[in-house]
Amino acid sequence: MIDSNKVIHVLQTLFPELSKRECEYLFLYSMPSNHSLLEKQMKVSVNTVKTFHERVKVKLNIDNSLELRLLLKTRLDFFFISQTLNA
Repeated sequence: MIDSNKVIHVLQTLFPELSKRECEYLFLYSMPSNHSLLEKQMKVSVNTVKTFHERVKVKLNIDNSLELRLLLKTRLDFFFISQTLNA
């Protein structure tokens, strides 16, 4: 089972320019889902989810959603692999 608080904390470490709420969005975004599911999980409107998405892309200087997913996956994979190797 994934400890969402731990992953959100890791995301805050990997992306210090993002707020905790934006990191929470990234965590949920990293899971297979859509905006309406994110809306329900975050207890916000679809427009707010879209705003989080756009704000994160701007803060990370990313042009599109695919690039965001790739960056997220790469950084999380690297972090957890390095943690495993250092354990």
